[in-house]
Amino acid sequence: MVHHHGRSGDDTLALLIKSEPRKRKSKRNYCVCLCVFALLAINCSPNRTASATISLNPSIKYQTMAGWEAAILGTVLDYRTHKTPAFNTLLEQAVDDLGMTRLQLGVYAGMEHPFDSAPGYLSGAISERDWRKKYLFDSVNDNADPEVINPNGFQWTTLDWEIDNLVLRIKRRVEARGEKLYAYVSYTDYGSSPFEHWQNPPEYAEFMLALFEHMQTKYGFVPDGINVINEPGYHNDWTAAAIGKVIAATGQRLASAGYHPDFLAPSTVDMGQAPAFFDAIVAVPGASQYLKEITYHRYDQSGGVGRLKQIADRAEQHGIRTAMNEWWTPKNTYRTLHEDLKIGRNSAWQQAAIGGQNGYHSIDSNTGQVSITSKTKLMRQYYKYIRPGAQRIEAVTSDSALDPLAFINKDGGYVIVIKAELAGTFSVTNLPGGTYGISYTTDTEFDVNLPDVLLTNGQTLGGRIPAIGVITIRLKS
Repeated sequence: MVHHHGRSGDDTLALLIKSEPRKRKSKRNYCVCLCVFALLAINCSPNRTASATISLNPSIKYQTMAGWEAAILGTVLDYRTHKTPAFNTLLEQAVDDLGMTRLQLGVYAGMEHPFDSAPGYLSGAISERDWRKKYLFDSVNDNADPEVINPNGFQWTTLDWEIDNLVLRIKRRVEARGEKLYAYVSYTDYGSSPFEHWQNPPEYAEFMLALFEHMQTKYGFVPDGINVINEPGYHNDWTAAAIGKVIAATGQRLASAGYHPDFLAPSTVDMGQAPAFFDAIVAVPGASQYLKEITYHRYDQSGGVGRLKQIADRAEQHGIRTAMNEWWTPKNTYRTLHEDLKIGRNSAWQQAAIGGQNGYHSIDSNTGQVSITSKTKLMRQYYKYIRPGAQRIEAVTSDSALDPLAFINKDGGYVIVIKAELAGTFSVTNLPGGTYGISYTTDTEFDVNLPDVLLTNGQTLGGRIPAIGVITIRLKS
């Protein structure tokens, strides 16, 4: 949740503001190559189009959606424009247009400390660089007894800033839509201290109980979930076994106090490490009953889609959700989203922080104009219409260039999102009767709405997308 992996704070500051051709060995190989190149040329021809029959089967069900997510950084000065009209517009569009309903809130090991460094950071007396280096991950035990909380040993100033200035505003907008905000805290520790929470699970449990009691007293609500450790093994000594022990201890401690959050793990930097981490976590006695979501990042992707499928298989086996909850780079596009929903069976998905270069919207520093980012335009074809509670159903295509995902929202409305790798035509079968809206986005056209289509039960819906992009079909009435 802090800037790392080569990320720059500038992404969010404006908002809120990774052979030579082989010589031919024989005439035969040369001819084979010519044939391959000829086939590729045909397949890549700009005149080639796709044609697909897409068949829906609502009796085959997959994941249920939990929400679309944005990160709120604990380095809160990244949101220094939070009081501007443009920032209000940004939040409005994020919730009312995109339909964001889920937030990840940054909390840090150094929040357990007798000295509150946040006022100096917020006032500018302590630079963000010095604050991060000296205080953010410098944890100091509140006392020697993890069963007794010393309130003066915990500092929640930046967490309160996140809640006061961002979370409450988003929460009100989400609730005005008739939906519920899901907010979870994400614990990060990229430093080394004589006192480390991972070394003593009861102390981690005390940290979280102190946080929950603070939020309950001050705001009347508590986090819906806990991301146990952000990126274990990345500039920290957290192991899968340590995560499991922390979950077991914290889940029990919070439950005894009347709190029952979801636990999310492992949130590894490398997606490919997540299955092995998960296996070791649930092997710890007492951990599996509290773990509700397998999370991963995509900065490294060892094992490729095979590992992604392993994540989904483990979630299905244990009856829990999956979520991709960080990849803040230009490479994270609608194709990633489609893959995570289809193969990873994600119930929640995070594009980035709430704004910035790789985020959902950008604010022009000169004019104050809020604009949806280019990558978000294509992702919006998913976000806007697939709502929390929607269940994914089977959708089979006769042409992989037109790759569908189908959902049934809580109100019974069908949504079919087709990722088109070519221009083409399609027909969708097994839709219920009703009026359907159709819209598409390509690299050159945004949110093009086609005429509504009225279907009777069993009637086939036909359509066309003129270029590579995403087209969405949704039941309107």
